[in-house]
Amino acid sequence: MPSSMTDGLVHRCAVAVLIPFALATGALPAFAATQTGRLLLDLKIQVRESIANGYAGETSTGTSSETLHLEATLRTDGTLVALSRPSPAMAPPPSGRPTRERARSTARPSPAPLPAPTPAPARGDARYLAYRAQQDCGAEMHAVVQRSREGVLSDPTIHKSEAFTEKSQADYQATAGDKLLLICPKLNDLFLDPKAQTIHVALGEPPVRGKTTYSEGSSHPILRERDTELRLSAEALAWVRQQLHGAPRSGQAKTTLQLGDKPGMGGKRTGSVEVELSWRFTDL
Repeated sequence: MPSSMTDGLVHRCAVAVLIPFALATGALPAFAATQTGRLLLDLKIQVRESIANGYAGETSTGTSSETLHLEATLRTDGTLVALSRPSPAMAPPPSGRPTRERARSTARPSPAPLPAPTPAPARGDARYLAYRAQQDCGAEMHAVVQRSREGVLSDPTIHKSEAFTEKSQADYQATAGDKLLLICPKLNDLFLDPKAQTIHVALGEPPVRGKTTYSEGSSHPILRERDTELRLSAEALAWVRQQLHGAPRSGQAKTTLQLGDKPGMGGKRTGSVEVELSWRFTDL
């Protein structure tokens, strides 16, 4: 056999033996493999709230029943990365406090800020698969909100009080525009630890559109109905984010949170928030 043919045969045999050995021992990196997963999340919230001597002299009681179903398909290229910071909330921030319908409808304080992100692991701790949502991530979102509040507004300058009621409702399915602009682009922070089989999900605030009816007074009654963007309980969403940090791939959790005063609200706020959460992240 010619020496050139012998040399070629020896070279091919060496490659066939050494490359698998190098991959097994970590001398060469393994080729990344694209993987796809489906996230499903269900959330139930029950809020009971009382306010005494609040903004605009408000004294009121209210309840809110809120449910959310969310699912989306995400993909990873198989590259292991370090855990990064959570993304902003899904819903855009409000543009500012709306005009008061004799103060009541603007009295609702802004939701609590997102909790501070968990610091990323030390440099080089690249052990997570980062799942990203594509432009069309097959998202589905359905939210139902039933909210009511009634009470009295007091104006100390004219020594007058007026009764008011406010009711909001929504049975909202996310539109194609919501999925494209507000849901899929913000689902870029699901991290899976393939060894521990735990996930980290940065859940934002989903867009929920509905209607609010406000009525006030008797001598010169005010009655207004408007389309509005409803916000789910900030306390419940903050708790959900905590549960989905280092969570198993599927699970259930529930709790009862006690409400307290909010900065800038004034008066005394009491009540409770009951939260039930279930989630699942499966391979496709």
